[in-house]
Amino acid sequence: MLWEFAGLAPTQDRVPHAKLVKPADKLTTKIISASALFDKRLFNPVD
Repeated sequence: MLWEFAGLAPTQDRVPHAKLVKPADKLTTKIISASALFDKRLFNPVD
């Protein structure tokens, strides 16, 4: 499944969070911590 970075998400946490959207359906979103985003066991970057 492909997710696209849509910017930083406002949270109360000290760790930055990213907002991800599905390219085919921009209403489907996920908010995840930046540390999770860069964990290659969870997500693979696409060039």
